[in-house]
Amino acid sequence: MKTTQFKAILSDMDGVIRTVPFHYLHYCVVQSLKSVVSDPQRLSREWVADLSSSNLFVNDPDGFLEFCFFALSDTEYPLDVWQQQMANTTRLFQYLDHKRKTEGPIPKLNVIALEYHQLRHGPVGQKQMKPIKGALDGVRRILNSGIPFCIVSNSPKASIRTWFEKQGVRPEHIIGSDDVMLQKPHPEGLLEACRMLGVTPGRHVAYAGDLPNDVAAARAATVSSVGIAYADRVARLKSAKPDFIFSGFSSFADYAIGNKVDLKMEYGIAISPELI
Repeated sequence: MKTTQFKAILSDMDGVIRTVPFHYLHYCVVQSLKSVVSDPQRLSREWVADLSSSNLFVNDPDGFLEFCFFALSDTEYPLDVWQQQMANTTRLFQYLDHKRKTEGPIPKLNVIALEYHQLRHGPVGQKQMKPIKGALDGVRRILNSGIPFCIVSNSPKASIRTWFEKQGVRPEHIIGSDDVMLQKPHPEGLLEACRMLGVTPGRHVAYAGDLPNDVAAARAATVSSVGIAYADRVARLKSAKPDFIFSGFSSFADYAIGNKVDLKMEYGIAISPELI
């Protein structure tokens, strides 16, 4: 009889189980900005001044202005530059969602965030979301093993559930952005998932994610952090020092349910040999 590695498994969604083409994310950002900002040079500093009290741009309250200029320009930037800017704007929309829940919306910024949300998670966005190779089979193996399982994502629950149903997979437990006040890297979602599954947070619970924010959330929730490293994510995940790094969710699922998976130790991280 197999011995499972964890008493419960939590997993991120985007970048771990499904992916969205980068060109479509770019489209969502630019179109949502254009819903309010037809000319970036006419942006009023007044309606982004509220960002100065946030940690969004690391003491850079003008970061959103700079991003607008960047996104709406005709210049062709390298992919790695775009990826960093996309990370910044994702943090912006998460911040706006938190502000909406706690203090009410920031009018013009909220219009941008709502437009992005509709494009990113609405019917057109659903068609753009594709399963990552092997990930759905990994989810099925975990569900069939009987190990308590919950998705914890910064995406809306309805978007996640609809997408899974279209793939023929129906995880019972999902914590989405609309279920919590604070997004990752805050541990609220992970702690709520543990409560939902009836387990006490600890090393016997694992959270799988693809970004340093996921590692930070797991660490704050005192659960085991599992990095899922696809392509360009390896170096960033290693720098975050999770407990494990696997080359895909399928490989992690095999390990979690008790199948033999070779791991090597590198600087205190149990890691798939092909990633070393």
